[in-house]
Amino acid sequence: MGQEITVTPLQLARGYCALANGGKVVRPYLLRAVMDASGEVISDFTPTPPEEPVISPEVIAIIKDKIMVEVVRQAASQSAKLSNYTVFGKTGTAQIAKRGGGGYQADAYVSSFVGGAPAKDPQLVVFVAVRKPKKSIGYYGAVVAAPTAAKILSHGLAYLGVPPESPDEVNPSLANQRAGANSAALSPIGAQLSPNLGLAYDGASLED
Repeated sequence: MGQEITVTPLQLARGYCALANGGKVVRPYLLRAVMDASGEVISDFTPTPPEEPVISPEVIAIIKDKIMVEVVRQAASQSAKLSNYTVFGKTGTAQIAKRGGGGYQADAYVSSFVGGAPAKDPQLVVFVAVRKPKKSIGYYGAVVAAPTAAKILSHGLAYLGVPPESPDEVNPSLANQRAGANSAALSPIGAQLSPNLGLAYDGASLED
């Protein structure tokens, strides 16, 4: 179930940022700079850009572009999916351990979602966690945390001015279905016009 993995939210988000930054690990920071009243930078806290990636492009292509994109795209709840951006990410639902050990608290969970968008060129990574949500309402990460993360991603990307993706990029399966439907729709038309054009029905030969 993954409950034995002990990381902080910031560490988990940093790991996803590595997937979003071509495998390079970035250093989180709260302040970019301190300026005086005239706008002059007094102190610059921008971290030095990482040099070498720690995750290969091949691994990123599998984890982010295939697995995590499809996890969001094909999830039954569709709660982290956006209509104008391709999201990659994963939900989490973990029981809360009893203090001092010896099992887990009854009906106590940490429900979470971490992910980013747009998947092809990520500009934003979001981590949302809800501690002890009401079980009667829902406690799975897909129910509690993913919808909030989707709203943050949507508003955040709009604020950053990130251009939306086309519907076919967000839902390639729909594009494939339309292409198949168009091919099927053209087939009887082609068959109907073939005699007039002098084309054999099987498409194997041409007639005068």
